[in-house]
Amino acid sequence: MYLIGGIQQQVEANKLDNVNKRYIVDGRYKIIVDLPKTVDNVSVTCTLNSQPSQKISKIIESGEGLALISFYLKKTKLSIGVEEGRPGTVCEYLDNGINVIISNNADMNNVEFYVAWLTMQDEEDEDIFTWFAADPTLL
Repeated sequence: MYLIGGIQQQVEANKLDNVNKRYIVDGRYKIIVDLPKTVDNVSVTCTLNSQPSQKISKIIESGEGLALISFYLKKTKLSIGVEEGRPGTVCEYLDNGINVIISNNADMNNVEFYVAWLTMQDEEDEDIFTWFAADPTLL
């Protein structure tokens, strides 16, 4: 549960297949955030919580219709993706994730974030895997 405008909302996390012809990842989830009908201009954020001592680097890896940010810790890469460019929405990149601002004229019932991670054995070949796995436009 979480609050938007003081109203309790549901968050649903669905485990997805982690193997596809384009990728193999350690884990993959779709996080669905329901939007309230009674609140104007909503902001929904998906972030990575880390310890300050961890040396995590980030990179923005957007694509057509895609807002995606990735984080690296040693050989582990985690990517967060969300559909971008829908009317009435704006995506913002944060230091630790993505924020989606939804105006009251957007025709949306929910926001779907995709999260995928992989501890890479061959960084040159596998670095793209989480990008494919966290891209909601490829479903």
